[in-house]
Amino acid sequence: MRISLTGQESKVVFDPLLRILHAWNALAIVGLILTAWLADLFEHGSKEATVWLVHTYIGYALICGLVGRLVWGMVGPRYARFSDLLHIDQWRETWRTWRWPKPIRYGHDPMASLAFIALYALLAVQAGLGLALAAIEQNIGPLTPVLGDATAWKDFFNEPHEAIYSAVLVFIAAHLSMMVWHHLKRKPVAQAMVSGIQYLNHGGQ
Repeated sequence: MRISLTGQESKVVFDPLLRILHAWNALAIVGLILTAWLADLFEHGSKEATVWLVHTYIGYALICGLVGRLVWGMVGPRYARFSDLLHIDQWRETWRTWRWPKPIRYGHDPMASLAFIALYALLAVQAGLGLALAAIEQNIGPLTPVLGDATAWKDFFNEPHEAIYSAVLVFIAAHLSMMVWHHLKRKPVAQAMVSGIQYLNHGGQ
């Protein structure tokens, strides 16, 4: 642990595997967004099917990353575990007082944790919907024996898939905005998932 001249403590909090999984999942999500945009651009063209196939394979990569994060959240070090995302006392206090809690410990921010938990839940549902659509539209994937070519079910799975897609876009916009806000406040946050180092005002634990 180090203490800077500004009174901030810093130490390596996030382990290398957690940071790799974070980058893997982030890149997969970006890839899924880009291929969805490209598929709309090439709609009804000769390249549309190819783009959707790439989209599906990137979806498989995201599922692998989410499974990896799930496992590491159960067996990884302290700050990688899902228990570090649970801040029930702080959430209750915020609900009672409507005051944003200040970080007093290393690890995941109490309020940001709520967004992360919601995102993981949405991505898990999105993965299932994506597998269903891959079976229906492309006749590939583990759900093909059940839903292969079942076009009558396409809208049933596609509509929530698109709704969650929009919700993920909102999360990304909010996430990036908060990182910029912290940067303007001279609070080094964005680098934590690159170097693993987290900064905290003197007195954090």
